[in-house]
This record gives sequence, structure tokens and C-alpha cells, in this order.
Amino acid sequence: HATFASREVSLCTICRRYMVESQVRTPDLSVGASPSLEPRPSSAVRGMRHSLGRNDTVDVEVHSATAAIVTLRGDHDLASAHEIATALEAASVQRSVLVDLSECTFIDSSVITALLRASNNLHASGGQLALVIAEGQHRAIRSVFEIMSLERLMPAFETRAAAISHLETERPAA
Repeated sequence: HATFASREVSLCTICRRYMVESQVRTPDLSVGASPSLEPRPSSAVRGMRHSLGRNDTVDVEVHSATAAIVTLRGDHDLASAHEIATALEAASVQRSVLVDLSECTFIDSSVITALLRASNNLHASGGQLALVIAEGQHRAIRSVFEIMSLERLMPAFETRAAAISHLETERPAA
């Protein structure tokens, strides 16, 4: 456990085990370690990109009149959770949001929390959130979602095309 802004922050057991097995660095939890990102108006959704580390990025793009895509690349943890939440909020202007994790190499519980909040907010407003988690390359990401049974709450697909098809044909649950 680590203290961050007077709150105790803990990584879930699965995430902690993955970090140890993969020798992933622990996030810098010092105050001010996370780059700040001011919320942007909805008109700024197209092409919104945030570089967080050398290879760690969050991109937001408008796919159609009703769908936006948020793409996470690299490692994402507490240090980037605010930027991810902001990107998801900006994308949620659309009815459907696709989160592409196919190039994401690590996520922790703070990112999962941001995804769950965005999914809940979208469902409450009649929208939906779907994920792309490629089967092969980064098995650890899919394993976290399977072990935590998160696919019940956020459907996951192996390709963008499958996820987009789902978002365009499925009506969100009331």
C-alpha cells in the first residue's frame, strides 16, 4: 500500500502479481507525478492524444456520429488514470465508446475503475462501452478481465471490427 494525496491506494492482488512476474515498474505515487490534463470541450474529441511516457499514450477519435474510440498504448496505471478518465469522459459525448486495449501492455486497478465508471455512466445515459482485447500478444490484459468477470459488464472483442459491429447493432440494456 502507498499513500497518495492522503488516501491509501492499493493494487489488486492480480495486478500486483502481474507486476512482480513481469518486473513492471511500480507507479510513481509522489504528489505531482501524474501529468495534468485539463478537460476539453466535446468539439476537441477528434484527434485528442496524450503522451504519458515514452510509449504510453491515450488517443481519442470520433468513429461515427454515435461512436468514439479510445486507444490505450503501453503501460497504464495510477499515474495515467486521470488522463484515461478524462479521455473516456470526452468520448462519452458519443452514445457508444470503444476502448481499444490491443496495444496496451499493462493496466492496474485504477484503470479498471476508470473503465467501470465510464461504462456505468454510459449505461445510465442509454449508451454502451465495449473493449478490444486481442487474444494473442498481451494475454495478461485479457486474463485480468476474465478472472474478474468484467466481460459481463463490458463486452470484450478480439478485433476493432467485431467491437464496432457490436456497438452498431446492439441496443444498450435499459
